[in-house]
Amino acid sequence: MYKKCVCLISLVFLLGLLGMVDNASALAVRKGPYLIYPGNNTQMTVLWQLDSTSTCTLAWGLDTSYSTGSANTTEYGSDYQHKYTITGLTPGTKYYYLVTAGTIQSMGSFRTAPAADATSVKFLAYGDTRSGAGNHNSVCAGINSAIAADAAYQTMLLHVGDWVAADAEDNWLLEYFNRSYRVAPSADALQTQASLPIQGCMGNHETVTTPGVVYTKYWPYPYVAAHYWSFDYGPVHITVLDQYTPYTVGSDQYNWLVNDLSSSTKPWKFILLHGPGWSAAGGHENNTSVQTYIQPLCVQYGVQIVFGGHNHYYARAVVDGIHHITTGAAGAPFHTPLSGQPYVVVTVASTLEFCKVDIVGDLLVFQAIKASDGTVIDTFSIEYAPDTTPPDPNPMEWSSAPAAIGSTMIAMTATTATDTNGVEYFFHNTTITGHDSGWQAGTTWTDTNLSPNTLYTYQVKARDQSSSHNETAYSTTASETTWIMGDLNGDGIVDLLDFAKFAAHWLETGCSSPDWCGGADLDQPADGTVDFYDLEIFVEHWLDGLIF
Repeated sequence: MYKKCVCLISLVFLLGLLGMVDNASALAVRKGPYLIYPGNNTQMTVLWQLDSTSTCTLAWGLDTSYSTGSANTTEYGSDYQHKYTITGLTPGTKYYYLVTAGTIQSMGSFRTAPAADATSVKFLAYGDTRSGAGNHNSVCAGINSAIAADAAYQTMLLHVGDWVAADAEDNWLLEYFNRSYRVAPSADALQTQASLPIQGCMGNHETVTTPGVVYTKYWPYPYVAAHYWSFDYGPVHITVLDQYTPYTVGSDQYNWLVNDLSSSTKPWKFILLHGPGWSAAGGHENNTSVQTYIQPLCVQYGVQIVFGGHNHYYARAVVDGIHHITTGAAGAPFHTPLSGQPYVVVTVASTLEFCKVDIVGDLLVFQAIKASDGTVIDTFSIEYAPDTTPPDPNPMEWSSAPAAIGSTMIAMTATTATDTNGVEYFFHNTTITGHDSGWQAGTTWTDTNLSPNTLYTYQVKARDQSSSHNETAYSTTASETTWIMGDLNGDGIVDLLDFAKFAAHWLETGCSSPDWCGGADLDQPADGTVDFYDLEIFVEHWLDGLIF
């Protein structure tokens, strides 16, 4: 009975939403139409590929009259591809679209991303579709049925990588974009692609043959660099990682990831990658780089779920309260998970599956779904508890009050604050503008390029690194006067003691902030060398501070 219902729903959904009409013509659709969410909730990108040159028309609207707008498209690249980003849409709204190429018409629909202040959203996830086009089509049948049963799931579909067996044109044509199932009611994969923006990461199989080249050709996401990027979707922030570009501490991707997670104010944060940090082996071992570099950032910045694949089964591990999902059973040959693996709480073998995420306010409900009949094979919930407490102490305090260390420099240190989500510090010069530290991880800061013999006043505050960024109150003010120009030892007089220090640095090069060669490079930051220009300045201030 379930299969008959699924078949009927799929047929109705296909006719109503996809409505692909392939009239007799020399022209044919090779791929698509399919969708990418570009990260703006008033936009949607529609893509398709033909087998020869043709001007196409894309029309869209709130119903199948497609009366809201239309645009003519011409191919881009060298392989008959078409792409158009529809703009000016209303967030959280369903639209229908029609692609016309010659006598061929391909229909689809989508729902725009929620409003930025939305508190509820539903979406789907799967991965490792690879060479199993028939199995993938079956998983898509389950996805389409889930949408038919609850239209709120027509939002987006996350893909955890290994889309195809190799990054070659034939693989993409015969595997992920296989059109053998295009006759209703079996056009399930085509229907899914035409109805959901698919937001994915690159897997190891996309590095085979032409590493990432063909993948990028068909999935031109708004990458920051390499194949990593992120986007907001209602109350959710999703970070997409590229595990085939360095992400060790100090790498470009790692630094970007820290900034991406720390700057997001969304209550729900998820990471999308291919190789999981914790899974149940049987195909691939745990990715220790994820354990070493990504997991600490998940803890620090409040990531709730890490979506991965790589192993061809469903599994869930829980580490420090963070759920690591393996959803790798959407088409590739099955692996057998091993029992007794660290932190793994659920494994399901030899079952085609996909995942559903339902967020309502502060509650997230996750379900892993058996694709063939809609059975729930795993479920859990997360209750979001926003951090509302600033770091301690509050107000912030000084560990070492501001102290001059030269005629143009004042150094200071804040008390080390504590917070479960990590702490950042902000030093504020209340005397002049443009001399604040900005938010920084360290407790010590030196204000430079100040005026000699001038009084400056400072405060310091701290904030946690949760999405709420709770701030302490400012500390009490503390003031300090920079040294007299030429006073290199800070005793208030420019005399022989200072000249001795000056002479010790004579003709020294490479002077730079904050030390400036012990303060002897007096014309800083002009030339970085202690020379006759500095001697001239020193002589001008000889015996300054001496009271006669």
